[in-house]
Amino acid sequence: MSAQPAMRRDLYTRPRNQRPWDQDEWTWAIECAVAGDSPEEIAETAGRSVPEVLDVLGELARLTPKQRDLLSLYAAGCTFPDIGRELDRSWRACGAQVTDLRNRGIPIPHRCYAIVEGRAANA
Repeated sequence: MSAQPAMRRDLYTRPRNQRPWDQDEWTWAIECAVAGDSPEEIAETAGRSVPEVLDVLGELARLTPKQRDLLSLYAAGCTFPDIGRELDRSWRACGAQVTDLRNRGIPIPHRCYAIVEGRAANA
């Protein structure tokens, strides 16, 4: 009997029996994309195909490197003036770009909710 060659998983082919994404996995994929990871990196880490990841990420998969930089700084908690200094833009342009990305359907949480939750936890 001859040994069967190891199956190599191609990240660009969609599996036949695609398992559904659970909420934690979906949230993790979004956070990775916002942090600047590429769809290929997310697919490899999650054990998914790139088309599956692109389906989940939607608009996030089409971000430019500058938009990813802005979102990663925003996700890290930087203020718009800090982001503007880091990316050599005005703070108003940074705020407008975050608003534009939200309007395109990218799930970027508003910071006001985090502030309210933080105040409630400290009360």
